[in-house]
Amino acid sequence: MKLSDQFRLDIPLEDASWACGEAIASMDWDLESIEPHRLVLRKDLGFLRDTLKIEVLLSEADPDATTVMLNMKDPWGLGPSDKRHLSGQMNSLRNAVEVAARKLAD
Repeated sequence: MKLSDQFRLDIPLEDASWACGEAIASMDWDLESIEPHRLVLRKDLGFLRDTLKIEVLLSEADPDATTVMLNMKDPWGLGPSDKRHLSGQMNSLRNAVEVAARKLAD
């Protein structure tokens, strides 16, 4: 099962990268890889389940704004309850990123 979400932050790209790092640090996800404008997070769900992954892609919307794309993949996600769980995880990450970005903007 795959889910995606895209949103805009009203802060420059480098600040958005920092905000994403802060958001990730506040959550129970592990950072699998980090590139200048791409982060891959993973969360081990335990025995007999593959790892959940979220890819965070950042791109400049304009000099003072950043587009954030979240792509989540759960190879075992099969039904409505899995989709709700994945959506909840993505919303938690989005909220944490938006809170960190607001702190920078203030």
